Amino acid sequence: MTGSGSAKGALFASTCRGVDVKPFIEGRGATRSRTSSDTLFVEDCGLYAGYIARADASGLGSEPLSVCSAEIPNDGISDTEFLYGVLSPDGTRIAVESRHNNAGSYTHSVIVYDLEGNQIIRHWGFTPAWTPDGQLVYGTTVEI
Repeated sequence: MTGSGSAKGALFASTCRGVDVKPFIEGRGATRSRTSSDTLFVEDCGLYAGYIARADASGLGSEPLSVCSAEIPNDGISDTEFLYGVLSPDGTRIAVESRHNNAGSYTHSVIVYDLEGNQIIRHWGFTPAWTPDGQLVYGTTVEI
């Protein structure tokens, strides 16, 4: 099981019973793949900015999988911020929830990257997830 840890943002690995807890890398927004042992998280690259990274097998190092979120242009008053990423079932794509401050409210989007960090698609939405057959699903709002 992997989850959030201390106020500094350390990620922790633990056994199912929560007995063997040990810190590994600094980050936030950790998610664990349902189809592999991959753990993705947001590693800082500036104030409120980060990139999606994959923890290595030891849990002590990481591999960046996206650009720094501050490099993504937006029409708001803050840098783009990554909240978390989820790996596709086939392990070839990452769906990332991002947001930016738009004069007092946040605008959310879902960005999909390949494992080389190339942006494939971007949609306005939130809470991305993958279906078992690799289809992307996410929430959106509609004015009625």
